[in-house]
Amino acid sequence: MREGQFYNLYHGFVEARPVTAQTSRLLYTLMYDISDKADQAARQADMAQRRERFEGALKKMKMLAEAP
Repeated sequence: MREGQFYNLYHGFVEARPVTAQTSRLLYTLMYDISDKADQAARQADMAQRRERFEGALKKMKMLAEAP
């Protein structure tokens, strides 16, 4: 962190919510500051890239959790 420079406030967490006695739903909540992006198109592109990455991670967690 440096004075006068943008500080990326980024926080995320994973939650497992029970759905039935044998199943759960994984939720990933991500909060971050996109105010450093030049315009709305840059913000949307950044969000899309992050969503793709984190949805991929959730799919991998699901695959590992359901493996025999």
